[in-house]
Amino acid sequence: MEDELGIPPDLFFPTQMTVNKGDKVIVHFYNLEPEETQEHHTFTIASGAYQTHNDLNAGEQKTIEFAASEAGVFDYICTYHPPTMRGQLVVLGQ
Repeated sequence: MEDELGIPPDLFFPTQMTVNKGDKVIVHFYNLEPEETQEHHTFTIASGAYQTHNDLNAGEQKTIEFAASEAGVFDYICTYHPPTMRGQLVVLGQ
């Protein structure tokens, strides 16, 4: 699946999401590892207004939704692969 979508392994795509305060944010999180590997990935925002932890096994997917209620920059990581799987949610204030 990674090859079909052109997404390298153990990376988030995109690595930055920019939204406006007040927007509804929808994150489609896919673990593209082959099911037989049983390799987990997480979409985790460790603190702040958007704190979340979503742990997916290989081949699983989840839709994460929330309202962008607080402006700022919020890091997201995979707790299993933090050096390479990281990105930022940028919420622009109004």
